[in-house]
Amino acid sequence: MFPQRYDAFPNNRALQFGARQWYCRVGRMNRIAPILPTVCLLLVAGSSPAAHEEKLPDAESLVSRVAAKYRAASAYESTGTATIHVLRPADGTETTSEVQFGILMARPQYYRIAWTQQTASGSAVVGAIWNSGDGPKLYDSSRGGYSRLASDELAFSVPTGTSLGVSQMLPDLFFGTTGGKLRQLRDLAVEGEDVQQKIPCYAVAGRLKSGVDYHLWIATNNLNIVRMESSLGGERANQAVPDATPERKRELLRAMGKEETEENLAYIDDALEKARGLIRNIRGTSRQFYRGVRTAFITVPQDFEYAMPDGSIELTGELSTNAGGNDTTP
Repeated sequence: MFPQRYDAFPNNRALQFGARQWYCRVGRMNRIAPILPTVCLLLVAGSSPAAHEEKLPDAESLVSRVAAKYRAASAYESTGTATIHVLRPADGTETTSEVQFGILMARPQYYRIAWTQQTASGSAVVGAIWNSGDGPKLYDSSRGGYSRLASDELAFSVPTGTSLGVSQMLPDLFFGTTGGKLRQLRDLAVEGEDVQQKIPCYAVAGRLKSGVDYHLWIATNNLNIVRMESSLGGERANQAVPDATPERKRELLRAMGKEETEENLAYIDDALEKARGLIRNIRGTSRQFYRGVRTAFITVPQDFEYAMPDGSIELTGELSTNAGGNDTTP
């Protein structure tokens, strides 16, 4: 039977010393015992790097799940920033462009995508595409009005350059029948975990057959794409800007308000070749950051109307095809 206090032996200093030592050891153990499980867990986790790596999902399975999520979503909304940084190795000049954007999409084919770019002079260039049920339209503030387009595909592709890819990236994923460019990525790898906009993400890398490199940041909790990057430029310009099919040329000419003549068809081919030449001579990166992403909410057609400034007119005639963009679709 141990004494209740180490001074319970007033006449025996040896017993006092032994009891004192015993109580000191017990006291230390009582203080350490509550944190022992935590310390053990930390030691086990720190001694086994492979244990953390095993938590990372398979890259192909992860990307397939993301594509399936966006394809199955009834609606999509986000705001964000898109930037393109370009270096021209020939003269060493660098340029950076940025737009602020908002995206709203819903089944079966409703959308409103708008973007704003601040110019060096301080003025704003505004663009938008929308379809609230009566056909696709394109607004361009630099021309003071809007144009009706022949198809939704043209609405997504025509302003790719001025929107820095915003008009095509998410629509390709949301409306695309095969999951957009995500399904075409190869050499996929989950590079680890990261935090973007305070959101835990998987960092995924891959590339297209055209040679365009992609990096995706996918939220670990809901598989939303939070950030996307793609490479620009390079020698594979012919794959990044392929030849247009005859039907595609006719669609472009209709969107531009031009007749289908041999001269105008040649104009399309010339524009595509100029785009390839531009891409060969640049190197750069396109980045998109998506904020406030939400899916699966109720919309009505009126939500997709775009409020143009007073005085906007319906435009006819030539549209800019912006063929100089790179393949930046996710």
